[in-house]
Amino acid sequence: MFDSPRGHHHQLLVQPFRAAAVSGTEEPGRKQHHRIVHLVGSQTQAGQPRRRSAQLATDRLSTDLELSLETPYSELREKVAPDHGLHRPPGRLKMQSMPLQLAPGRYLGETRGHQVVAGLIVTETLHRFPSRLPLHTHTAPYFCLVLSGAFDERVGATLCEARPGDLLFHPPGETHTDEIRAAGTLVFNIVLAGSWVGLLGQLEPWRRPTPGRQNASVARVAGRIARELAAHDSISGFAIQGLVHTLLAEADHSRASSRGGPPRWLPAAREFIRAHFRSGFDHEALARVAGVHATHLARAFHAHMGCTVTGYVHRLRIEWARERVERSDVPLADVALDAGFADQAHFTRVFRRETGSTPSEYRRRSRRRPQ
Repeated sequence: MFDSPRGHHHQLLVQPFRAAAVSGTEEPGRKQHHRIVHLVGSQTQAGQPRRRSAQLATDRLSTDLELSLETPYSELREKVAPDHGLHRPPGRLKMQSMPLQLAPGRYLGETRGHQVVAGLIVTETLHRFPSRLPLHTHTAPYFCLVLSGAFDERVGATLCEARPGDLLFHPPGETHTDEIRAAGTLVFNIVLAGSWVGLLGQLEPWRRPTPGRQNASVARVAGRIARELAAHDSISGFAIQGLVHTLLAEADHSRASSRGGPPRWLPAAREFIRAHFRSGFDHEALARVAGVHATHLARAFHAHMGCTVTGYVHRLRIEWARERVERSDVPLADVALDAGFADQAHFTRVFRRETGSTPSEYRRRSRRRPQ
């Protein structure tokens, strides 16, 4: 406790709570969450100060802290949350509410899964209990897919009720608060990091995803990304790249009509794919060959070919692999790698999807056929 210039008594304590902590770093065996509560005494009456929350979340503090309101923020950050992606402007701790600034891939909640693939930061975040998250902002653009549970998100005066299957887009710097409505709420976050930020910036403003809830077709693509990454195989970055370009194409609310003839660049794009489907390439390289933006290419290719670029590559790879499976004794793992797949598990999954059977089943049936 200390006396303020006006004779008021102030104290900062750390108390246990079950609101969300900042995710991104997990410490096994440390389940105690805490929060900073600001006790403000207005001319203390009967020794009972009036309580007010400072709305500062920290991640798994192990000891109580007593801090002065004059504590410089740099010192507070070192004591409270030195390595959890929390950033505030330099200076001394202020009493007014300021939004937490979360670095790419950091969220308020418990991290269940985290990986970086194809320049994306993908994270599953769990909220075990209903809670109110403090005002915060994210420094990178990201999509948020609700896998289970429910939360309400408020951006200014706009309220969005997010339920299972809903997909929200957050542009960088958007400030919002969230009310977790259901225990066990699980969300899947896709951060557009690295070169994706530049690709997004190259799109005309009216072709970029609009903030807030996305339509059902965009949500379905996000769900497919979640399922692909949840599969127990080494899915290639190429496949995830393609799905994210499809995601951005579906999120374009100004999509032009696909009526009319195919674009002039389509034959060159198909020739390039046929020449490189086994060795691999990235979607930006294909876009450079076509002379268009990768997201525009993804949208137009699907409209005129009836499949995505990734789907077309998979079709060519399976056509090539089927002959080797049927007519040779080359181990299936080698066939998978020669065809361009990341591993045999991924090859098996795509082969089953395209043919209705696994490569081993296909080989056995082909050997039983009369010659």
